[in-house]
Amino acid sequence: MTSPAAPPRHPSRRTLARGAAWSVPTVIMGASVPAYAASGCIPATGSTLTQQLSFGSAQGANGWSAGSTGSYYGGATAPRWASSYSQNGWNGTTNCFSRPSPTNSISLAPEGGTVVGDPDPSRANSTLTYSRTLCLAAGSYTVSFDWVALTYNSVGSTLQLTATRDQGTSTPIGAAVVAPIGNASSNQFGSGSRSATLTVPSANTYTFTYSWTFTTATAYEASNGCNTYANDIAVGPPVVTKTA
Repeated sequence: MTSPAAPPRHPSRRTLARGAAWSVPTVIMGASVPAYAASGCIPATGSTLTQQLSFGSAQGANGWSAGSTGSYYGGATAPRWASSYSQNGWNGTTNCFSRPSPTNSISLAPEGGTVVGDPDPSRANSTLTYSRTLCLAAGSYTVSFDWVALTYNSVGSTLQLTATRDQGTSTPIGAAVVAPIGNASSNQFGSGSRSATLTVPSANTYTFTYSWTFTTATAYEASNGCNTYANDIAVGPPVVTKTA
């Protein structure tokens, strides 16, 4: 005759407590990850900002790219790179518009070259763009650029620089530059600068885009083609300075 089986032994509460103490998972503390690592870009700093936004020494150099919409006369369909830009009046001005000879001139020769929106559109609201993407660290920046423009041709133009955060909002850098249709004035040129504060909440890529838009050509002087000429707007590269 066999003896009855011994009842199963249950662990005491004290035994359970000891086991629980050894079962707590271990947390391994790692080094902190820089904010820019998560965004996938390495921010430019100091003088590197201006160097990377230079227009370089040729069309499309230094990471800049051109684009356009609409149609144009003469085959030119992109903003034009130039080491400098200057105008002191156009010999055909008085023939086309019966206006006095110009009394002023313009020039633009910034470090980093210039880009000129000078194709002549054959369709209203044709546009040109010139853009470059750059990684910025979190902080506050001042962004500025210089410009010059013709104001004697029969097709007006506007120019706007914007800074657009990756998958985010766009910040206009100052008011748009406007080069209106020519009038009877002998002051045929304009020049100036634009600037704005750009706040970067966390490290990310920003695309700086110059956008030219051309208005509808006027109907007069169609016989000699003067109504096909658009006003040029030339710009220097953005100057980006970290202020905080």
